[in-house]
Amino acid sequence: MAQNTGLKQVIIVGAGPSGLILGILLAKAGIHVLLLEQSAELDTNPRAAHYAPSTVRELRRCGLLKEVQEAGYMPQGVCWRTPEGGILAGISPDPSYEDAMIYYDFHKFGYWDSQFILHPQNWYLAAKITLDGLWRVTYGDIPGLTNEEYLERNAQRFAEILPGKPKPEDYKIANISPYKLHQRCVPSMRVGRVLLAADAAHLCNPFGGLGLTGGIADISSLFDCLLAIHERHADDSILDKWSEVRIRKWREIIDPMSRANFRRLWDNEVLEERDRFFDMCRRITQGGEGRQAYRAATYILDEDMSKYFKK
Repeated sequence: MAQNTGLKQVIIVGAGPSGLILGILLAKAGIHVLLLEQSAELDTNPRAAHYAPSTVRELRRCGLLKEVQEAGYMPQGVCWRTPEGGILAGISPDPSYEDAMIYYDFHKFGYWDSQFILHPQNWYLAAKITLDGLWRVTYGDIPGLTNEEYLERNAQRFAEILPGKPKPEDYKIANISPYKLHQRCVPSMRVGRVLLAADAAHLCNPFGGLGLTGGIADISSLFDCLLAIHERHADDSILDKWSEVRIRKWREIIDPMSRANFRRLWDNEVLEERDRFFDMCRRITQGGEGRQAYRAATYILDEDMSKYFKK
């Protein structure tokens, strides 16, 4: 990218949520975009259980919020439960692992739209993700097996961990994919004219929604930087600062927070921290200063890059 010459074209590799949003924002700003995707069609299996307020802001900025709202729904909240169904804490809305997408009536067992089940071995996440009743279930299993062996154990694990101890005929699996959890980040998100963002740059476990939220935060500030270069408000050294800021956000916020979210599900050595977290959840639900602090915290991954602009 030459200094002080408007951008002629941006090539985006990957048509996931982050790549698509960046492409739309750039195109709306008059910058030519070439979007490359290895698949013949977009992935139609949703994974995110919710969109954070910062992500909602970007959906509004690219003009997609109304369509997303019409296709989705407002969840009733999120809670943390025991395997027996008892609620330990919850937040109501403001007016080697496996990921399965299944149709199963969790609501008849008193489940909220999203919950984490705490147990040393049988922990899992169950979250409704579509209006027609598709749920995401993310759970753990014994390490060291092949993908085929994990898939063979799926019915057994569902009978062990899900409410009602369902048999295979009691639910419909739309998609299932064994995978290993990773916590890693590249040493630099910029190498010359190549920029890495979202899942191409960093990974974390799915407990807490920080993967998608962090990826969209990358894209939000990257768009601001690219637009500043295009409009000659900054030279391309701003992209080095962008890389520095996004890596710091991952190391200081996303990585430790997502690790804590995961350990809270199964590790009895963090009971004191777990109690403090649940107390915070109760203060948020009660409103007042606790709710206000929670709202502010949802934007903690943001960074105003304009303060670093220089021509």
